[in-house]
Amino acid sequence: MLGRFSPFYRGHQAQVDLMIRERGLNNCMILVGSSNSYNPRTPFTYEQRREIIKQIYPKMKIVPLPDVNPALVYFDGSTNEKWLEEIKKLERNMSVKFLFYGGSREDLAILATRFETKIAASRYGDPTLRSATEVRKALDNHDTEKLEQFLDARTIPLIIKYYKVFLKSLSNSGA
Repeated sequence: MLGRFSPFYRGHQAQVDLMIRERGLNNCMILVGSSNSYNPRTPFTYEQRREIIKQIYPKMKIVPLPDVNPALVYFDGSTNEKWLEEIKKLERNMSVKFLFYGGSREDLAILATRFETKIAASRYGDPTLRSATEVRKALDNHDTEKLEQFLDARTIPLIIKYYKVFLKSLSNSGA
């Protein structure tokens, strides 16, 4: 599974759970995209996101996948081909064939041009599975009730802690 996981929430977890059930943990891997980005849309470092995910899946293989252009906060399609080639290179280096799980056809559209994909837990049903953007809004609003709906209890303390670190870095940079 590939995502930014900013942060890792119940929607991601439902997809990973299905992936593990279908493929077995030894055949699963999480690629943390935007591993070299740190901005309002990706307010957690790669190391922080890895630590958060390991709270739920301590034995999961987790691999960083840097952005081709880390300055892009919102992707505009200009780096898609380079990005896909980096993923293909990783697939070749690992001598495996990737199958990507995701929450919607839209989420998987770019990957589907080069890889097999599968819609796992749909983001269009259960509101707690929709988007990490909702989690970031709940963090901004200090909405504990929503955080408890969106996040696995094991991850909440770390996510709050690291989000505060991010906010402090913004205030220190004058942003």
